Amino acid sequence: MPTGYTTDIYNGKDVSFKDFALNCARAFGACVMQRDDPADEKSKIMPEESYHTKALKKLGKFKKPSEIQFKAFVKKELASNKRIINKKKALEKAYSKMIEQAAKWTPPTIEHEELKGFMLKQLVESKE
Repeated sequence: MPTGYTTDIYNGKDVSFKDFALNCARAFGACVMQRDDPADEKSKIMPEESYHTKALKKLGKFKKPSEIQFKAFVKKELASNKRIINKKKALEKAYSKMIEQAAKWTPPTIEHEELKGFMLKQLVESKE
């Protein structure tokens, strides 16, 4: 489950380490007043329609499917599951890459040590 700081990584956007670090810095020190400001005025995160709502719309009135329809459904679901697995693998790779970069980062001052720990915590929690 992503946090507000890792949502872009979760959504598959190519996030540079610099942008991630600056976003996390909004929770600390001089940037703390920017904490609740929108990160990007242009992009607004809209709530996704839930799986259940989509399934109910597709279902309409239930009729027992024929064997051909059932096999087509199973085939479609298997393909969907494959896509989801591939997406999850790519997401895990993106999180791992950002965790590696954050772990390698040497904070310029002692005050930045807490920022490094915060960034790693956000990434690890989101990856889980």
